[in-house]
Amino acid sequence: MVKIAAILLLMGVLANAAALPVSEPAAAPISEPAALVKRGNAATIAAESSDIPDFSVQLTHPTGEGDRGNVTDQTDLSRDIIPETQAASFAADADQAASSPRSVTDRLLYSTTMGAFLTAKRNRNPRNLDWTDDGCSNSPDKPAGFNFLDSCKRHDFGYRNYKKQRRFTEGNRKRVDNNFKKDLYKECSKHFGPIGSACRRIADTYYTAVRRFGGL
Repeated sequence: MVKIAAILLLMGVLANAAALPVSEPAAAPISEPAALVKRGNAATIAAESSDIPDFSVQLTHPTGEGDRGNVTDQTDLSRDIIPETQAASFAADADQAASSPRSVTDRLLYSTTMGAFLTAKRNRNPRNLDWTDDGCSNSPDKPAGFNFLDSCKRHDFGYRNYKKQRRFTEGNRKRVDNNFKKDLYKECSKHFGPIGSACRRIADTYYTAVRRFGGL
């Protein structure tokens, strides 16, 4: 995903998110900001107003996949977007089979669980797809403790394979971006109340960034 410095302009949204009140103001002090305190099915995040993700520093965290990407994708929206009519010319009948790269790409993006997608990515299966990624680029992989890395990996997968298959149109880019937001919200659904709201606000910031600049 494209590294962008302009995301710093959006940090005002995060300031509001980080300032959300905690559910138990009288709780004992914690040693680290943005710590998650779990009780049964609920989670409470304790964060000071100064605990705003620093988008100028890349945070690296292990994931279930066990391998953070490191291949930068430089997307130029003025150069990489191709006309819809030109993209259609590459859709030969043979490429519409169930096992075609296009069909597999779409299935892994839109109708496969995140766990199944990460399993396919770990195994590089199928081999004829582009599995490289650079995580969330210069943005935190886990802003305020929320795991956005997996969503960033699938977003990279969409951009890179759509460009490889010569169908990276503005319509398809929006579809991949909207799926990115859906994945982020799915991650946020693991949290409730003000914690979930804070997560969705940060997710909206990431989504706005990819819509404006073509990547994180």
